[in-house]
Formats: sequence, C-alpha cells, structure tokens
Amino acid sequence: MYIEDTSWQIGAMFSSPRQSIDDLIEKADCKRYGVYLLLSDEQVYVGQARDLERRTRQHLTDKGWWNHIILMTTKDDSFNASDIDYLESRFYYGWF
Repeated sequence: MYIEDTSWQIGAMFSSPRQSIDDLIEKADCKRYGVYLLLSDEQVYVGQARDLERRTRQHLTDKGWWNHIILMTTKDDSFNASDIDYLESRFYYGWF
C-alpha cells in the first residue's frame, strides 16, 4: 500500500504485510534513505537505513517476530543521514 499525505508532498510511505515484502522492496523508492517500523501485535521496532531494501531483507532473516512493515522515504531521494536520524529519534522517543 502506498500512503500519500498532501501536507508532505515529497514524502513516500509504504505499508506491507511480511508475506508481501518481496513486492514492496522491489519498488525503486525502497532503495533510498528512510525510516521503517517493524510491527507485530506485541511490539514495534523503529529503525533507519541508507538503503531500505537491503535493510528490510536483513530483517527478514534476523528478526522473525514481525508481521508488518511501514517504510518512510521521499519521492525525490532528498533524505540524508541527519534527516533519518531525526525521524528515527522522533519515533523512538515520541513526538512530544
């Protein structure tokens, strides 16, 4: 699923169940900088990556507990390391 928000015009957000992850990470937008959430009924893992596709593939192998993923990146690949550090910290520590 592709999620669009008109207030964040350069943003791109994707959501997928684990069993459909191959379809998701084949998208060009998933080879970019971004922040991701691994979700299960009991927990949420917040992470960041310079290459969302590569990092997601690693988590398919080393983290078996999650059943859904949300990826956040930009349409124009304008995130840099500072941007994803900031976003990850906001998810990790809360928005307030």
